Amino acid sequence: MIKRILTGTAILVATVVVLWFAWTPLYPTVWAALGVIGVWEFLRAFGFHRRPVYVVPSLSFAVAIPYVCYYLAEAWEGIFWIFVVLVIYLLWLMLIAVLLHPRVTMTEMAQVFLGVSYICLGFASMTLLYKLGCTKLNNAKRTDNPLNEGVVYVIPVFIGAWVTDTFAYFTGVLFGRHKLAPELSPKKTIEGSVGGLAFSMIAFILYGVIIGRITGRRPNYVVFPLAGLLMSLLSQVGDLFMSKIKREHGIKDYGRIFPGHGGVLDRFDSILPLGLLFLLFSHFEYFFSLFF
Repeated sequence: MIKRILTGTAILVATVVVLWFAWTPLYPTVWAALGVIGVWEFLRAFGFHRRPVYVVPSLSFAVAIPYVCYYLAEAWEGIFWIFVVLVIYLLWLMLIAVLLHPRVTMTEMAQVFLGVSYICLGFASMTLLYKLGCTKLNNAKRTDNPLNEGVVYVIPVFIGAWVTDTFAYFTGVLFGRHKLAPELSPKKTIEGSVGGLAFSMIAFILYGVIIGRITGRRPNYVVFPLAGLLMSLLSQVGDLFMSKIKREHGIKDYGRIFPGHGGVLDRFDSILPLGLLFLLFSHFEYFFSLFF
């Protein structure tokens, strides 16, 4: 438990540092690095890590897409560039499947494409959210204000994932009686899940109040709790989804890079879908405006 708390604290401090320097190359580099490690962990779980035909294009995809989103795409064009890189990756896998038939099966190709795309798009969405926040709040990157408004659109992802995870754990320990998904995650309870949902909604409301006071804008007190609810729900689904892969392949953790937590996919499993969800929220701000 002590090891887990110390590692969690270190991750939190590192996250604050990365967000503070989000206007520098450090930001996309961190997400690219996490993507590379996460993709490697995924390929290893499936036993594909010894096959260069999968490893090389998949790791290249993981490196490329955060930089593409950060440097080559304006906020509103980011979805297009994500699609371009994704299509190139798919075409490469299709070429491999044809040239190396029957050694490369359609099942393998589908597993690699789905898993690697999910991991890479999840991490890359964090760079696109930053660019989107800079554009929406009329505060483009500038060196005289490193903690600019771009991070306003990034922080909710961490709130949705880590507040849910923390309070679901403590609520489950104190009040948990009914198992949520015992075959996938034996320790998770329905009571813990509800606690995570409730505290995520509260955290989002508080976040809206704080950011509203800092920016002088009025928060939308309908959208913030709704976002907290949906983010928390998807966070738990993302966690269980990655647990399902572990159970099917008989592994306890994806890696050991974070003592007490496991690998990148163990620690960031609930974050992966949230960047994509909040990106959708942000692009439909006519209906889901965070501030007035």
